[in-house]
Amino acid sequence: MQKVKDALKRSGFRSQLAFATEMGAARDTVRKFVNGKNIDRNNFIDFCEKLGLDWQRIVDKPLETNTDPNFVGRENAIATLDHLINKKKGKIINIYGMGGVGKTALAKQYLKAKGFDLVLEVFMATRTEDITPVTFIVEEWLKNDFTVEPSQDFGISLKRLKEQLKTRKVGLLIDNLEMALEGGKFIEDHHQYVDLFKVLADADVQSLTLITSRERLTESGVEVEYYPLEGLDKDAWNEYFIYHQLIIDSSTVTAMCNAYGGNAKAMTLICSQVNLDYSKGIKQYWQDHKIDLLANPTLKHLVNSQFDRLEKHDTDAYNLLLRLGCYRYQDISSVPFDGVKCLLFDVVETNEQLRVIERLKNRALVEHKNGEYWLHSVIKQEALTRLKRSPDDYKKAQEAAAEYWKNSVETVATIDDALKALEAYYHYLLINDFENAGSVLDLLQKCFMV
Repeated sequence: MQKVKDALKRSGFRSQLAFATEMGAARDTVRKFVNGKNIDRNNFIDFCEKLGLDWQRIVDKPLETNTDPNFVGRENAIATLDHLINKKKGKIINIYGMGGVGKTALAKQYLKAKGFDLVLEVFMATRTEDITPVTFIVEEWLKNDFTVEPSQDFGISLKRLKEQLKTRKVGLLIDNLEMALEGGKFIEDHHQYVDLFKVLADADVQSLTLITSRERLTESGVEVEYYPLEGLDKDAWNEYFIYHQLIIDSSTVTAMCNAYGGNAKAMTLICSQVNLDYSKGIKQYWQDHKIDLLANPTLKHLVNSQFDRLEKHDTDAYNLLLRLGCYRYQDISSVPFDGVKCLLFDVVETNEQLRVIERLKNRALVEHKNGEYWLHSVIKQEALTRLKRSPDDYKKAQEAAAEYWKNSVETVATIDDALKALEAYYHYLLINDFENAGSVLDLLQKCFMV
């Protein structure tokens, strides 16, 4: 695509970003265009015309149109799935992440694009008591999809299913598996799913199974590759909004994307509301909604349902999540492991503290990387709102956080030291502990005077 790069320079655009701004397009879309990647056909033609290029002369093959322009920003995710399947020989992939991040959309698009002879889907009921027994599901597959008579013995039915999967390339989607799980393991009434997954993981079958869930499947008897799905980046949000003809502002879209952790469901809900109520203008919408990130009732329900489920199944992890809401994540954007552990003041044993943190990580409600932890703004808002309902726990969490920051600074020798000390000051201030807040300021004043 050297012709494109040369034309970009000739036209006076100093950068790809400048060209993207001129065209009202996402920067990532322009980057793909310049590097010869597939983009929407209309965008390709518009870009070429702007640069004075004959689009029909610079393509080597017919353009591939984007069959679903609502599915954006998942090139890396698809490449990761390819790696897990082709390099690691994964037969079962557990795509997990918080609600609304786009797990089901990714799984469906992947299975659709890979040319399977047959795609089978199982959607878990939204209530545990309504989940279809796995024996019924296998029976239905054998009868209707493979025209094979099932057996009254589940083990024999699984054997017959395995024989079919050896000869046909089958893709399977098992969606919202968390409804059948408790702490990452199957609840007793649905433990027979383990037997099905053992068949699906067998090296001799040609099937690929994609599981979507809000928590990791951690059954020891099931061989699974894990893929924690992150939110979309700001370029994907830009691309989606531009396709839906919203009037975008780059800094506003970036702020919204960061606040919602790139959540795909939040992106679509915002787009719909802006279209309906804000004459397609993003900036005014954000001005009205950034104070309350959960003003949209659908988004509020999505977040609430995850908190409620965690509260029901894991009290310690739930309490930790709420307490993590007391950190500011502003001047210091993440908290080290010890800053998380200090909030488990009611869990005595160190080993159990580690287990609680791991269980919370498996729920994908807390972000973590290289030993650092943080909450996206929308999760922090809900966590802090719930924490404040218990004034005693709120005070203890603020005290523990303040003590952690205070004890992490022996002397204020650097800006980082000063910022840590100030974090302690803010926590003390929030619980009206003016004496300790003042002692932090005295320490800072003495150090700066020296």
